[in-house]
Amino acid sequence: MDRLTPDNRHRMIAIPLTRGVPTRLLGECDKLAIFQVDERDKRVLYESIHQVPSLAPGLLPLRLDRLGVDVVLARAAGEAARELLGHYGIAVVLDVPSKAPSEIIWDYLNGQLLSALPKEP
Repeated sequence: MDRLTPDNRHRMIAIPLTRGVPTRLLGECDKLAIFQVDERDKRVLYESIHQVPSLAPGLLPLRLDRLGVDVVLARAAGEAARELLGHYGIAVVLDVPSKAPSEIIWDYLNGQLLSALPKEP
């Protein structure tokens, strides 16, 4: 279930990073690139980088929830991480290419990554 109402077209998107590129596995990231996007107008409204301190397993989804993240764009995530993110209502898009976060967001806004999002009921 999406956290956004039908009238709200803005999403908060996180891309987990290691050394500036998408991390191989969600739980291995040292930073989060956070983007607020307007999906209808296909533009980035805000972007920031957040340090990720060493977290106990299972705490990254809670941090993402507290940051207001709606979608995580990641190269890979374990089943437990996907379940925890789903518990917080955060959608996960996997198999994201290893390129600059701004390019990944552009791909997302142009529908090149949407096929991986869970279908609405």
